[in-house]
Amino acid sequence: VFYRQALLAGKRVPVIWGGPFELLKMLHEEADVDVGQWGEATDGIIEVESAEQAKEIPWAARFLKCKPEVQNLCKDEPRFCAKCWIDRDDGIKPEQKQLGVPAGQVKWHPGWRKHQLVGRNLAFALLEALQSAVNIWNEGVMGGPPLEDEYWHVT
Repeated sequence: VFYRQALLAGKRVPVIWGGPFELLKMLHEEADVDVGQWGEATDGIIEVESAEQAKEIPWAARFLKCKPEVQNLCKDEPRFCAKCWIDRDDGIKPEQKQLGVPAGQVKWHPGWRKHQLVGRNLAFALLEALQSAVNIWNEGVMGGPPLEDEYWHVT
């Protein structure tokens, strides 16, 4: 219902991000709605086959995707690279006792690599949309301003 209301409200929604895939597909194909979905972004990630082979994979992508027979490697790899306090050379220490690791580092949490991948995936989608908008702008103002009325839909 939200999608229909947003699209029919008179002020066009620039993009609908997230929701049931089949609905997004239909809106894109039938109504020319710009849509996006989070996804996993793991198609280009090399699968880990062994501990030795994992060392050949770039650090940021290492242990993101494991073959079924070596899933334990991905589960055992530290998913968190954080400490509550790192000792300093100048001897300054916090007054309160610090935890060994920050709270929230639980077994169900995917960790920093997954968050980094999702962030890069989202950034890529936004940068691609921005590049498309810049191209439309450049092509639309070649003969001089203003841009065609159909492009001024976000108010």
